[in-house]
Amino acid sequence: MKQRIFTLLMLLALVIVAGSAMAQTNLLPYKGQSYNYSLSGVSVVNASSVVVTYSGGTIDGTLPTIANLPALAANQTINFTIPYGANATNGNLTVTITDLTTNCNNWIQIPIAPANPPTLALAVTSNPVTATEICQAEHSAPGNNVASRATIAGSPLTNTITFTVTPTRSPSTTFLAGESYSFNFDLNDYLYGATVISLAHTGGDGTVAANGSGFSVSGATNPQVFTVTFLTTTGVANENIIGSATSSIFTVSGSGAGTYNVTPSPVSSTVVVKAVPTISGTIN
Repeated sequence: MKQRIFTLLMLLALVIVAGSAMAQTNLLPYKGQSYNYSLSGVSVVNASSVVVTYSGGTIDGTLPTIANLPALAANQTINFTIPYGANATNGNLTVTITDLTTNCNNWIQIPIAPANPPTLALAVTSNPVTATEICQAEHSAPGNNVASRATIAGSPLTNTITFTVTPTRSPSTTFLAGESYSFNFDLNDYLYGATVISLAHTGGDGTVAANGSGFSVSGATNPQVFTVTFLTTTGVANENIIGSATSSIFTVSGSGAGTYNVTPSPVSSTVVVKAVPTISGTIN
């Protein structure tokens, strides 16, 4: 009876510590990552060995070796790490403590169910989206002839396009605690195009930093919005404005931390800004 009670208490201790680290817990680890475990409240009379085993399945990795506990060790905490490989299967994780003088042992066991890590895909959409085409002088035109590089009160007329980068997590669409994504957003026409004059991050979360040709976004869990401002003009050829999300990474922090490539990547959306005729004369 005493051994059963002791085993139950140890089981509760291990479950509480193992299960509190992440939404994806040590009891439901992601394949391909390592997880930390802690077993507290261990006391021995004589020097004792500590052995970790995995039965009923495989971790597809190497079990840890733990040093012996010295005699009269009271209220000890045993920490160890389990690496779960890509082919890990359901099994039972067992910690056995054996008195090296009496050869009597006590053990604690918890079920483990390794799972495939979630996947993340990014999509880039644009607005306007009508056939992904707009005219150079379509949105802010004064209404009666837009001259090349038209201005009002000395300021150039401009139009805008927005690109939205949307993450889709699978199997659940909701990000769990400790999960986020990062990517770079670049514009093919930024800084050197004939009509584009600025690119700005105008919506979303995470940490955003300019990187010279666009923006780097990290720690994000929501859609990100980027606004392109371009000159209203005439007499220039069709221009493709392409917004692209590249270098995409899905990150899991805490116990079982790791990074996963986002599939597919890169992704982009193209807006064709169409040519508008120039009228430089007058009607007589």
